[in-house]
Amino acid sequence: MPELCLALAKDFHDDLKIPAQPEILIAVQNEIAKETPDLDVISDKIIQDGGLFSSVLKLINSPYFCMRCEIKTIKHAVSLIGVDNLATNIACIKFRAQMSGTDFIPMPTYWGLSADTAKLCSILSKELCISSPTQAYAFGLFKDAGILILAKKYSNYKDVLTEQNNTDLRAFTELEDEHFNTNHTIVSYLVSKKWGMEKSFREACLYHHDIEYIIADDFKYDQEARKLIIDNESF
Repeated sequence: MPELCLALAKDFHDDLKIPAQPEILIAVQNEIAKETPDLDVISDKIIQDGGLFSSVLKLINSPYFCMRCEIKTIKHAVSLIGVDNLATNIACIKFRAQMSGTDFIPMPTYWGLSADTAKLCSILSKELCISSPTQAYAFGLFKDAGILILAKKYSNYKDVLTEQNNTDLRAFTELEDEHFNTNHTIVSYLVSKKWGMEKSFREACLYHHDIEYIIADDFKYDQEARKLIIDNESF
């Protein structure tokens, strides 16, 4: 269980240089938090951010969402993604944009693998009716976000990650814990918390490598988190 490492991670939270929560994300979250969110207000905010505008339309028109026709307006896209899942998807889009800047340590395969995982999560969630396809997509894309933060902080992180991927250790994150007193699941949790993402999504990021605990009868965390993880691990 990562509770101890989570406590340790909090001690150097500021030193991790987690990107600041984007203003557009805060604005959308504030509107969604209202008793009756206004789709027109949300849509207008997204339209004002050109990059986000195109990314949201690209997301909903992706083949794996199986739209019967092209979605051309943000308001229509927002209604299909769902207000409950919108902020999470916006967070994923903005995080990817921030972590692809010139000061980012290149990891050429990361986003390609994350995108493939996100697509599979979305398809499986729809086929198996486990969770929302748009939420499953966001989770597949974001769950390993901590890898990017740790790669930026530690010059030897990529070597440790490579070794970790090529070992049969009992816990996938064991080498990270040994070298850095934290691991990418914890950092993904810290990013999602700082960015105001919902509790189930944060916990899914934190526990997605702890499958035995997730499927145990005494699992004490959010059941929606369990669904997201099971969907992710189904392939």
